[in-house]
Amino acid sequence: MKPSTSRRSISVTNLYRFALSYLLLSEKHFDLVSAQKNQKQCSNNIARFDSVEDKGRCLDWTRGKNFIEYPDGFLDSSSQTIFNKVDIYRCPASEKRIVVSNGIPGHDVKQGNNNKPCEINWAITLPLSPVLSGSKKEIPFGGIIGIAKNGVPCFGPMEVYGSNAVEVNCAPDEKPCIKDAQYFYGHATKNSVWHFHNPYMGEENPDETTFLGYALDGFPIYGPMNDSSSLDECNGKEVDGEYRYHVRKKEHVDELLEYCDGNSEANNWKYILGCYKGVVTNTEVQAASNFEIPLDCVCEFGSGHGKCPEGGPEPSKAPVSSPVTSPVSKPTAPPVSGPTSEKKPNIIIMQPDDQLFFNEWTPPPKPPGIRRTVTFPDNGLPNLETLRLDGLQMMQAYTASPVCGTSRYATITGKYPSRAASSRNKPISGIAEVTIPTTKLEDEDCSKENLPATFKANGYRTGMVGKWHLTKFQDYSYPKGQDEIKKCGFDFVDGLYYENLNAMDYPEGFVTDGSFSHNMEWITYEAINFIEDDNTFGDKPFFLYFNPTVPHASSNVEDSFEPRGNPKYKCTSTPRGDLGSDPMVKGMTSEYGNCNDYRNSVLDRSKTEADIGNIWIDDSVGALLQALKDKEVLENTVFIFQQDHGQATKGAIYEGGSRIPQFVHYPALIEKGSKLETPVSVIDLGPTLYDLVGIQADYSYDGRSWLDAISHKAVPTNFYRDDRCLYSELDKDRAVRCGCYKYLRIDQAGSSTHSKGQKLKLSIDTHNLFDLCDGTSSYVTDPTKNMEANDKNIYSTDSANAKIYSDLLQCHLDRTSHSTTPPDYTPCELSTDPTSAPKTTSEPSSEPSSEPSSESSSEPSSEPSPQPSSSPMESQIKCEEGGRDKFLFKVKKGKPKLEKCEWLLKQDFKKICGKKVNFFVDAENVVYQPAQNVCKKTCESCGPCYENPNSKFYAGTKKGKHKILTCKKIKPKKKDKLCKMEGVYQGYESASKVCPKTCTVCIE
Repeated sequence: MKPSTSRRSISVTNLYRFALSYLLLSEKHFDLVSAQKNQKQCSNNIARFDSVEDKGRCLDWTRGKNFIEYPDGFLDSSSQTIFNKVDIYRCPASEKRIVVSNGIPGHDVKQGNNNKPCEINWAITLPLSPVLSGSKKEIPFGGIIGIAKNGVPCFGPMEVYGSNAVEVNCAPDEKPCIKDAQYFYGHATKNSVWHFHNPYMGEENPDETTFLGYALDGFPIYGPMNDSSSLDECNGKEVDGEYRYHVRKKEHVDELLEYCDGNSEANNWKYILGCYKGVVTNTEVQAASNFEIPLDCVCEFGSGHGKCPEGGPEPSKAPVSSPVTSPVSKPTAPPVSGPTSEKKPNIIIMQPDDQLFFNEWTPPPKPPGIRRTVTFPDNGLPNLETLRLDGLQMMQAYTASPVCGTSRYATITGKYPSRAASSRNKPISGIAEVTIPTTKLEDEDCSKENLPATFKANGYRTGMVGKWHLTKFQDYSYPKGQDEIKKCGFDFVDGLYYENLNAMDYPEGFVTDGSFSHNMEWITYEAINFIEDDNTFGDKPFFLYFNPTVPHASSNVEDSFEPRGNPKYKCTSTPRGDLGSDPMVKGMTSEYGNCNDYRNSVLDRSKTEADIGNIWIDDSVGALLQALKDKEVLENTVFIFQQDHGQATKGAIYEGGSRIPQFVHYPALIEKGSKLETPVSVIDLGPTLYDLVGIQADYSYDGRSWLDAISHKAVPTNFYRDDRCLYSELDKDRAVRCGCYKYLRIDQAGSSTHSKGQKLKLSIDTHNLFDLCDGTSSYVTDPTKNMEANDKNIYSTDSANAKIYSDLLQCHLDRTSHSTTPPDYTPCELSTDPTSAPKTTSEPSSEPSSEPSSESSSEPSSEPSPQPSSSPMESQIKCEEGGRDKFLFKVKKGKPKLEKCEWLLKQDFKKICGKKVNFFVDAENVVYQPAQNVCKKTCESCGPCYENPNSKFYAGTKKGKHKILTCKKIKPKKKDKLCKMEGVYQGYESASKVCPKTCTVCIE
């Protein structure tokens, strides 16, 4: 127990207290708040925010000893209930987070003084993306320094009398004596403001994973750490690239120290904050009565008694306003309930041809033959980085097929290319051959079953600019090409490159006569014309499919730039004919007055030929962003940038050909620096965009919407745990990846994958199985440790998983077979039953983003039946979990607080699963179990060999006391004795069951 404050030596601070006490007791008129504000500061760098004077109804309480229960005891003088009201908004466009509350706590309290709390209507504006300051700011002694998640303000650690508000020791008859400021539930000021000094900010038993609220610099505040030594003097630290504060436990603060320590901005009584580490210049504390919520704001969290609906995710963590370098398991994207304005969002899908996968974008590991890194040009790619860093980066995005035409088919339809009507209508037996010539938009694929046709039917104007590559054609002419493509759902087609520039070798005939080449200025000009054209089709939202030919090697990009000043191909040279004059594009040619000088500027910024094409693309992105800004639609435009396929192993279904960069920029709903780790595919774009704008597509597809996954909504666990099965197709080769495992079936008859693998020293066996995590739970990007990149085929040594994944692939082949009539769009997924066929999910065409069903709607014709095994993947397959199953989160006032498994997905589930391991038995002998026992799939606690070092077991009873220990407490000397003990006490089982590895019951 800490020494009493009454034993301190006389100091300036204590003299101040005694002086104030004397004035109070002598009943002289004295404004104590003013006295406190005029007290000497610790430094000359203080940030103070005054309380608001916007008072509502008051609670009719009197001082007493008992707790007042919420909400039954929260009554005003008319016996009307005053509820806790708090609405937390996220405002992406205006870069704000706004907390509006009535300041009434939403939990039981004790009235320790005679001050009656009233509604104080707060409107607190915080930066949405807080920024660390170059200099710390001192917090006020007792004024507002933060806002709890229930809308109650937090004050500094000193009370109005100058005494420590949290560490209070005074005799019952000693005056002045603070009442209840030291407890978690808070107390009221003489001005009726309920507030917290206690670090727990209204939570009775928080831990370091508990979100408590926000400091007034915008950074989030979390519960106390058991060891606070890693915190800086402001009480903060960086976690996963995010700066956050952690309150301290009372025992971590030495209240015997003086409040001030020299001229330092940090105080010594740092219960909630020691100082502000962030910038506070954009923070405002205002009265809520006349406060207007900006139009771009969406509800993030609510108590249900204000304007926002009850619940929602916990108010999310706020990223630091700097480039994000640490990948996170879930993005910090805002809750999404649809577009924030009445007008549906505009959509751009940009897909350059053969662009590089830069090292800065976290590419997959390269094969031994091409281990070189690919980095940005010296001046960077600022506009592409705007899309990535100011939007959502897909960390594991895949194409459905690793060549341009087949990948484009998957993007524009949401279907695997093996389903193309162009090949389905042919009398082909066996596996459908996926190639560029066999994968075109024909019949219903062109007229109905694609993105532009669907958006056009739902009120959008649709445009296509750039490379097409999706229609067979004879006797080609530019106008005829435009007309044919318009049949596939487009209102506008221009800047058209019908095929590759060297397409003369293709059966459908040649396109270029050698008079033109790549021309980014022209296609960007036509794209902007379409964006700006509200006259032709009216003020409709637009869908633009924008496909630069750059930097595809079908024609040398350098030929459009060299020789300098008089290049082989001019800006006026196009497939449509000579333009007559240079296209003027703001952000490209307009600044130079002509195209020649602009292209010279690209050369000036380039060191290599590769730099030329990438800078050209980046400038085009900048021009499109500028056009959207000028039209004032940038905030409400979804701008998707992706590669058509990987470059390292283009034309092969290895990771280097299938993994692609993919960025989604949508300021109205997606927060800067967002990332999604779970694998997604280009086939998911259509379903996600349909989901976003509320369209019911009138056809079936293979993709799935990931909108809920970035919105923190309840989605199937496997979508977060990254074990959804994705397939890749080319020629007659196929691959499937589910979670860590990837299986490839390679045709030995000279397929593209076989040829590429042979050249790059990759496995070219017929059957290939790789653990892409190499025994861990995370994708391995190190090329020296990635199994596929190092030709470590485990198909013959892991027979159990070989069987599972070959059966999954056969299931996919059967369901995409041309002989399957009608086509079966039920995906083949991992089974939860080791004796059943792969799990399938029914997805009717009327529901673009349906949830997995509990039963398979159809069986694969091959009837695969994976057998039981003891492998890690097999234990994952056996794992069952219901998203609404409830586990014990904590015990509060003798009552269990339960949470659903799906709730874990919004939290730091690894910490909760790993540390919240207690059981609880209520008066009716109902046993409540921890997350690792209930939510096994999310917690990764499946299988007979699972062991958590923090798991607790029953270690016997001695002298009437039951002993509970953790697995990590089992020492070698007592191992045999503890592991042989049997018995169960209140849910806690024996060591042999809880700690199977330590007790050597299970050996992996």
